Amino acid sequence: FWRKRLEENSVPTNSSEESAVRLTDPDGMVLEIVENATVRALPTAKYAPTIPGEHRIVHVQGAVLSSLRPDSTREVLRELLE
Repeated sequence: FWRKRLEENSVPTNSSEESAVRLTDPDGMVLEIVENATVRALPTAKYAPTIPGEHRIVHVQGAVLSSLRPDSTREVLRELLE
């Protein structure tokens, strides 16, 4: 579903797995949409009527932060989160 929808909207995708779609957002962040049968059974959200319930994104697994200046980034995060 997602691979087809993204390609129909001119968003290039790539992935070697059938259950995953990898793409790059406009800011250069690499994202991956992964199908997970155990999550699919959750109730569907009402705010995405064009997405069939079995294909809605209902969970974000995690994120990786990349930085050109990791020491500076670490300090900013420490100050903000402590």
